[in-house]
Amino acid sequence: MRGSDVRDEIIGGSRPHHHAYTTTLPGFWPVKDHRGDISIAELANGSLITWTATFKTSVPGLGKPLQLMLRSLIVRLAAALAQQAQRKPPPSDVNRRA
Repeated sequence: MRGSDVRDEIIGGSRPHHHAYTTTLPGFWPVKDHRGDISIAELANGSLITWTATFKTSVPGLGKPLQLMLRSLIVRLAAALAQQAQRKPPPSDVNRRA
């Protein structure tokens, strides 16, 4: 892994409604044990995306600022996910590559 690589590993889920992953960040990031869960629920007028994440930090007092930064990132990623989903029709068989 290079110094700035971010690695995600899929650890579970059920296509197309749930995706669970862990993230490994470069050594200089004070974030450990990052885990995310993305759930997509079908609604009458669209879908509801619920994206949660947990992590630990090794630097006292840094948890809240990191939480705010990661929350901002997740909001942007969820918005991009929703926008992309509106542009593309769903694949005919979403479980094809599971």
